Amino acid sequence: MVNLIKRVKEDYPSYKFYAVGSWVRRNPNFKDYDINIVPPRGKRSPTNIKEWSELLKRFDKKEFSGKKVDAQILPSMKKLLNMNAKEINKIKDNIHFRYLYSEEHNVSVKDALKVIKLKNNMWMLVSRVIPKKLRAKNLDNSAIYHEEL
Repeated sequence: MVNLIKRVKEDYPSYKFYAVGSWVRRNPNFKDYDINIVPPRGKRSPTNIKEWSELLKRFDKKEFSGKKVDAQILPSMKKLLNMNAKEINKIKDNIHFRYLYSEEHNVSVKDALKVIKLKNNMWMLVSRVIPKKLRAKNLDNSAIYHEEL
């Protein structure tokens, strides 16, 4: 996985890559490798779908140690990383947008409020900053667990 991330970062040097989720929280039973990608300033809107699609396709259908890679573009990630637990809790119900790549004809994401197919196999997920699944784990009362890759 290290080699894949290194190659993608070399090809997209202005993007920031963050490991998030259960594997960063050191959960021994984590299901997948969650990677949030922050586009550079000036490329934080869905008008960059072609580039985002090319970037995310590099992670599509990749597995390491039997666990899939779940990479998403999350333009709001940079702002969230600068917030403490109290600030995150205040905005946990706010809506934000995540973008993923999938060649499937119908994408379903459990905690998404809405899933919209864009183009180039890109999908936009409308969701709460802290979805129900994370609230059930009391993660709405903590800062975002992350490691820059």
